[in-house]
Amino acid sequence: MEKEKVSSERLMGMQAGNAELQSRLLDLIRGGLVEIDTATPQYLEEFAARMVDAQLGSIAKRIRLCATLRENFPDSWHERFLDEMGSLYLFSKAFQKFEHLPNDFQDELLAQAGVTTRAVDLFQKDGLQDDWLVLGQVINPEPNNLTSRRTWLMGKNCQKIVLSLEYAFGTNEFTTQWLKGMAYTGEPVFYPASYPLRVAFKSVDLAPHFSEISGYLFFDDFLKKYSEALTKNPWLPQFPVLMTQVIPVFLKNNFSLIDKEKKSIPIGEYQLSLWELLALSGGHPISVFGEWDGKIFTPLNAFQTVKQKKPSTLTG
Repeated sequence: MEKEKVSSERLMGMQAGNAELQSRLLDLIRGGLVEIDTATPQYLEEFAARMVDAQLGSIAKRIRLCATLRENFPDSWHERFLDEMGSLYLFSKAFQKFEHLPNDFQDELLAQAGVTTRAVDLFQKDGLQDDWLVLGQVINPEPNNLTSRRTWLMGKNCQKIVLSLEYAFGTNEFTTQWLKGMAYTGEPVFYPASYPLRVAFKSVDLAPHFSEISGYLFFDDFLKKYSEALTKNPWLPQFPVLMTQVIPVFLKNNFSLIDKEKKSIPIGEYQLSLWELLALSGGHPISVFGEWDGKIFTPLNAFQTVKQKKPSTLTG
């Protein structure tokens, strides 16, 4: 996304909204947990509406989600609320210096603010032609009768993991029918970003299945890669991880993955039942694909064996 695609008038309006965002965040943070406790849903809705007026649509969406934390996470909502306020404040301080930042970071800030890139503009660029294996998928309901779908795919030759993020309205079907475990041939083009993950496919056709894919053997390797990704995009919501030769365990009422160095990470449940994960492993190493959010690994798919093609480069 080139900076010129955002008019100077729109950028001025966004900067004015950003100044209000920063002011309100500081008011909330200065008040501490007591102020957060008394922040009514009506206040947060009005806060979000102001961000919509300033054309900071994605920021407004995040503020509205904050209003649901108390109900959805009664035991940890304070921590999650403060984490989100800190993340928004980091965005605000960065956006304040927009004109002085590198082009790719400007692209990231505009995307975080809610400025979209049209697929027709993306498709003017060259993509990454390859065969792509669907590793995992997440479907979530969204506000305004929308449904989102995150589909993670890995290239056979490039060994990169990319994200296809799509939305469907009402009862409409998604444009592309990705099936987990199936392979497709296509030419994805990356959306402009400081740490490119999301893509749009120019075309998609079925391809022969393949299993020679590259994963991490050790947690320290993927955590190092995750740290590098955060230096490029500190607002990264999910980081794709394919682990090989790991063993799922259930100890002290918690599920974890154990790698070959006997180190562990906590895992959380999604569509893939964790008891099914244990059954698939049977105490033996398996390969697991999922999303890491900085604290919890959420498994989306598991394989009894994955043939290691080469040392992992994965994303980036």
